[in-house]
Amino acid sequence: RSCAPRWTRIPAKSAAAGASAPANPAVAADYPRLRPRTRFVLAFVADRDQGVTTLHVARASPGSASSQPGFTSQWGPFDQTHDVPNRTLNALLAEHAVERIDFLSMDIELSEPSALRAFDIDRYRPRLVCVEAHDPTRQWLLEYFARRERQLVTRTDIWNHVYENYGGAGSNVVDVYVGYLRKKLH
Repeated sequence: RSCAPRWTRIPAKSAAAGASAPANPAVAADYPRLRPRTRFVLAFVADRDQGVTTLHVARASPGSASSQPGFTSQWGPFDQTHDVPNRTLNALLAEHAVERIDFLSMDIELSEPSALRAFDIDRYRPRLVCVEAHDPTRQWLLEYFARRERQLVTRTDIWNHVYENYGGAGSNVVDVYVGYLRKKLH
């Protein structure tokens, strides 16, 4: 819930390194300590490189924030707002001289479509993309990747492939391992 797209280019024969654009200052403060090899840019990744987006932060869960107050309120009332500069993913990648992406993780709490509209996916051709898809944005995201002839793999697809002959695994197993992958690559 950090409103932070992350892109990672992992050089051969080195530990994982990358970049992150957290919009929430409360989350961004811990990033250098938790991810010392990652570059950080405080920004709201959007479809434009101008203006600011107001980020609503939930009182009960300061790490949970969204540009949409109704979405943030599911974690309780929000009592903080932060105006964060808008940036496109293309501009951030160019600014950091990134020419290729191995892993793109996008969790922008309902703003993924806006960020993807201004992203040149064909230029950067990420090998793996992990996008959080809440109900209001799910169909748009499915159509976006289908139009670009990308192979979509859902949580159910992974579950069925990995556990087709095994029973008894909990329903959040796939989420846990995707989380491990994200942490390892960040």
